[in-house]
Amino acid sequence: MNNPYKIPRPAQISFSGGRSSAFMLWNILKAYEYKLPDDIYVIFANTGKEDEKTLEFIKKIEDNWKVKIYWLEFDTKKTPPFSKKRSEDIIYKEVNFETASRNGEPFKKLIDYRSARDRYFITERKNQDKIKNGINFLPNPLARYCTDLLKIKSFDYFMKNIEIKQYNNIVGLRYDEPRRVTSIKKSSTKRIEIVVPMYEAEHTKEDISKFWNDYWFDLELPNVDGVTPHGNCDLCFLKNKKNTEMIIRENPNKADWWIQIEEENKNVFRINRPSYKKLKEMIISTPSLFDDENNDEDLGDCFCTD
Repeated sequence: MNNPYKIPRPAQISFSGGRSSAFMLWNILKAYEYKLPDDIYVIFANTGKEDEKTLEFIKKIEDNWKVKIYWLEFDTKKTPPFSKKRSEDIIYKEVNFETASRNGEPFKKLIDYRSARDRYFITERKNQDKIKNGINFLPNPLARYCTDLLKIKSFDYFMKNIEIKQYNNIVGLRYDEPRRVTSIKKSSTKRIEIVVPMYEAEHTKEDISKFWNDYWFDLELPNVDGVTPHGNCDLCFLKNKKNTEMIIRENPNKADWWIQIEEENKNVFRINRPSYKKLKEMIISTPSLFDDENNDEDLGDCFCTD
């Protein structure tokens, strides 16, 4: 039987810094006798909104597993006049644990860039009226341009920059996520093939939970069946109500960045929920805001998973 973790090459491993992607990386390392071939690249796209414990976990993996992880952040190299090709306005700079953004700088830079670009190119009357009133377009569940430009495009930018145009994109989706696997496999192209070794190996969140419970170091965030509600951006608008409430109760200040962005742009990340300012006020003033019956589902994590 072929080992799914003996991944096809050349390959780019989309590494989120969560338990699932780290479990996948460990098994890939094991399949290659703990030394990755030169044409396999591990990439972490930092938005600046990851928990500090996530960054510390990635550093532990680098140091203890002796694996090179490329830390990338969104940046822009231009101000108006903008290029008609968006790719000509954008770069992704390489950082490390010490220099990585901690206060949402790449995320805010993206929103500011998108707003400035809209103002520069927009022609539709309805959008002109919104711009005139200072309303900017924020990422939301139906238009996740943050996922696209903070993460997905950064991976491809890196591979193109080292002159690898055709490669395999290794994504950490589990066997208990069949719908997400089906969905993401549809994004394969002639140039980029999506590969999901954890799914092929039939590894579930229970396998991941056991691995990290037994391992000598771990991500120092809650382990709920192998995953953490704190994963990826701290208060991502895709999180369900209960996890959002839990994180704000633990640290109310985490809501402040999201509040600032909504107020600066005169818009909200989700129209079917209160603003982050209202959420924070409601959660602080109420002993328990969202019970199981009043909860909703996560709308899915960012591209590189937990």
